Amino acid sequence: YNNLFRRPEHQINISAGYQITHSLYVSLSGRITGERLEPRFMDSPLSLAGYETFDIYAEYRIFKNISLFTNINNVANEMYMDISGYAPRGRNFTLGARFRRP
Repeated sequence: YNNLFRRPEHQINISAGYQITHSLYVSLSGRITGERLEPRFMDSPLSLAGYETFDIYAEYRIFKNISLFTNINNVANEMYMDISGYAPRGRNFTLGARFRRP
């Protein structure tokens, strides 16, 4: 019996990364969330459907202390709701450079 609001009965988070070459690192992560209940004022709870999202991260080391990276979130552009009435972030990405002091 699952009586906690906004807490799915089942949730799985998984992540796997691989150092392809000395300079290139890639990882894939995913989150699978089951159905859950959303409270509503003066009404019975609303059932929110489960969803799956996947993210990709890649980092390429140019020099010993300089690397470039990208992170792509929600690769499949899954439309889901964690909280009723609030839209999720769609597919989005981050690009950046990292400098590490020697």
